Amino acid sequence: MLLVGAVVSAGLLLFQVGQAATLRAEAVTAADSAAIAAAQALGGQLAMLDQAGVDDAAVRAAAARYAEANGATLVSYERVGALDVRVTVASAPLTAGTNAGPAHPGHAVARARARVGFAALGPGGGVPIGDLSGNIVDAIQLAQRMGLVVTSTTGGRHTPTSWHYKGKAADVAGPPQLMAAFYDAALRRYSAIEELFYDPKGGIKKNRQIGPIGGHSDHVHIALLGDEIGDLPEATGPGPPGAAAGPIIPESVELVPWDG
Repeated sequence: MLLVGAVVSAGLLLFQVGQAATLRAEAVTAADSAAIAAAQALGGQLAMLDQAGVDDAAVRAAAARYAEANGATLVSYERVGALDVRVTVASAPLTAGTNAGPAHPGHAVARARARVGFAALGPGGGVPIGDLSGNIVDAIQLAQRMGLVVTSTTGGRHTPTSWHYKGKAADVAGPPQLMAAFYDAALRRYSAIEELFYDPKGGIKKNRQIGPIGGHSDHVHIALLGDEIGDLPEATGPGPPGAAAGPIIPESVELVPWDG
């Protein structure tokens, strides 16, 4: 009799473990789907010419719908910077006595982060980020973390010898306080600044202050040639993308590591 009881108990345990593993896998699928849906909704908003700010409620609703469609419930949603979203979902209830974790007992929990890939649209057309090289990619990532958007990289209308055409320069735009913060952050972070122009703050040419040059009050222009990078300043965001010279055009949505 004891042997029969042990066999039944072992069988129940295996069933619970198997069910937990199944629901965990389903929760992962639901989290991935919810994150991708949220990023797609975010990208759609960013592509609007008249955007005054991101409607996070609509982005969250998209995530919730896809979580529910995959048998889960959206537990949390957050937008990280201008282009990333993070979601956490919980599966349907597990069998009584099974526990997926202390935060959500009786449920399998999973989380995912997705990112909008984009090109900037300037007077010259689409500008893929992949055409850039060197520290300018780092500068763009810093700008994104601070809530700014890219308005020009290797395209657009610039002087014939512009660093833009060499993949070494970018223009970023957003609310004035974020552009000013980015200007200051770039000064602290990069040791070899070829150009840094934002008229309300001044202008830098070959690491020397030259004062405002005009034509750069609605965006920050930065050109970097060196390889040395300082400590990453704290992000000043997430702020909504502000008025820019053109919209950003979503090219792709991808899952990325939770911590970025």
